[in-house]
Amino acid sequence: MADKKAPKQESIDNGMFDFQTVMNEFYNNKPGEDDAEGRAIKNNFQANMVQSAFDSNLAKEMAQTQSGIAQQNMTHAADLEARNTAMNMDQEFNYGMQSMDAQFGYQDKFANNQHDRDLGTLTATGEQNRLQTKTQGSEDRLTATVKGEQDKGLAKVQGEYNVMGQQIGANAEKYKSEMAADASKYGADKTAASADKATDASITNTQTQADASITNTKTQAEADRFGADRAAQASEYGADRTLDATKDTNKTSTENIRVTGDEGRKTMGYQDQLDAGKENRQSARSRSMARSF
Repeated sequence: MADKKAPKQESIDNGMFDFQTVMNEFYNNKPGEDDAEGRAIKNNFQANMVQSAFDSNLAKEMAQTQSGIAQQNMTHAADLEARNTAMNMDQEFNYGMQSMDAQFGYQDKFANNQHDRDLGTLTATGEQNRLQTKTQGSEDRLTATVKGEQDKGLAKVQGEYNVMGQQIGANAEKYKSEMAADASKYGADKTAASADKATDASITNTQTQADASITNTKTQAEADRFGADRAAQASEYGADRTLDATKDTNKTSTENIRVTGDEGRKTMGYQDQLDAGKENRQSARSRSMARSF
């Protein structure tokens, strides 16, 4: 029985290009001496393979070298960045501390100056209050003195008026009594002498009483007019003194108001200058700090 050659085992799926078959045929192909193109193709392919392998190895080595260099560069860059960041933070911290120190110094200086200004304001206010109190006391004492003099003068005039009225009343009563006694005596004498003279005595007595009444009325009217004149003079004197005291008080109050207004305006102007100077200093510090950064 003859031996049969076993069939060649082939791949079930050779792919779209059948690359394995092509590669086998290419490797198994041995060009003859008269096949210059085949030898050239085989040599070219071999040279290209060697060149590709050489280039691949060089590429791998270059990739490794470039990776190391890149890592070193990144490490160096990170170190420089860390150094720069630390230096910038240190400078920023120093600038911040210097700025806070300057601000504290200015604020402390301003607080001290404000304390001195407050003390000066309180001193000036106290001095003005003392002067005003002193002036008010002087005016009050002068007013009290004038009022006492007015009351004393008015009481004196009233007393004189009362005494004069009492004297006028006593004199009038005395005069009436004397006239009545004389009339009674005159009437008794005439009655004893003659009945005819009684009528004349009665008439004379009536006329005498009428004259006495008229005289008493005139005296009383003069006393009333004198008392009214003295009372009017006393009232006019009191009114004049009261007017003078009112004028002095108004003058003093006006002067106090004027002085207080002047001092207040001076204080407000000085405060405005201080506020403007403070704002200018703060603006200058802000600009200086902005330029430093």
